[in-house]
Amino acid sequence: MEHTQAAHARSLRTYFDFLWFARDRRDWRDASMDDRAAFERWRRRDERGPRLEDTSWDREVSTVNQFYLWAIEQNLVRASPIRQRAASVWSPWRGGAGGTMVRQVPAETSHMGPRREVKWLPPKSSQLWRNVGLCGFDSKEMPRRGFRGGGGRRGTRRTRIRWSVRGCGCARTRR
Repeated sequence: MEHTQAAHARSLRTYFDFLWFARDRRDWRDASMDDRAAFERWRRRDERGPRLEDTSWDREVSTVNQFYLWAIEQNLVRASPIRQRAASVWSPWRGGAGGTMVRQVPAETSHMGPRREVKWLPPKSSQLWRNVGLCGFDSKEMPRRGFRGGGGRRGTRRTRIRWSVRGCGCARTRR
């Protein structure tokens, strides 16, 4: 948490310093989309700039975007200088059993980097996830008291785990 807060503070300070020193002492309340575009050019493409990696840029955009969303809620600014786009996001609370909803997200992210790469759990981790989440075990794979899931076999079939097991593999559901 401490490192995250420090990273957010550095990102905001870099943005505010850019506005002040490179954009004629512009205050963050007066920043425009042109200022944000100039900041992006300097941070990512300018030969004399820092030339950030995609993940670092995405974190900076997210930090500054969250700052402006907060500033809008506090009536400190009317609008954010960060261009937004509509994105479909899956929500477990949408439509009872889950579904997609549309929300606004920064259009300035790189659309690259590790978040966009799908990673699968290794078999041992996946088995632990299955046993803890669906079978009612704790992290040491001991039965949890008061577990209310009860549908171990049915639940694990729905997950379509890659390897073939009968039920969830839990001692209490094996036949």
